[in-house]
Amino acid sequence: MDEVDKTVKAYEEIKEDFLEHNSKFDMTPEIKEFCEFLSDKNVLDIGCGPGRDSKVFVELGYNTRGIDFTPSFVKMAQENVPSGKFLHMDMRHLEFADEEFDGIWCSASFIHIPKREALATLKGFYRVLKNKGALFIGVQKGDGEGWMDKFGKERFYAFYQEEELQKLLESVGFVVKATHNKKGNYDWINMIAVKAPTS
Repeated sequence: MDEVDKTVKAYEEIKEDFLEHNSKFDMTPEIKEFCEFLSDKNVLDIGCGPGRDSKVFVELGYNTRGIDFTPSFVKMAQENVPSGKFLHMDMRHLEFADEEFDGIWCSASFIHIPKREALATLKGFYRVLKNKGALFIGVQKGDGEGWMDKFGKERFYAFYQEEELQKLLESVGFVVKATHNKKGNYDWINMIAVKAPTS
């Protein structure tokens, strides 16, 4: 089992605690800002969890699909957002056509990807986005990567500084349009980037 597999196992074991914790946070302001960068209605929620953010996209009129590593979360999301479409899928291996989506929302999920796989994972995001499609990515601020114990189970986290994340996105072909630092129990970096036209 790699870091992601072990993290999925931990999420399965704490799914009810995580659902209660996750429901306390409202990303609607960030979602509305992100939607200003979308040219059409097809959105992919990567790491959708129990469907909290997907529900907001649906309520705003977007055709929303969500994927998650954790099977229980996919089931929860489908129950919580009946009009969305949810799949059990690894974000490192997106099973979608090229240029299928107008936007990708990836909040607090890319943080579980080991840094050695970060570039390849973002290239997959880039591939399934249309030209000028938008990406929202939210990560925990910090240095390095490793295991953290939350809810009594260890999960794997990769931490980023703002410049580090921006350089990573730009190396794939994204142009960063907005950056916000958000404080809470942990410090977060939220970036909106756009896929540069490939001519």
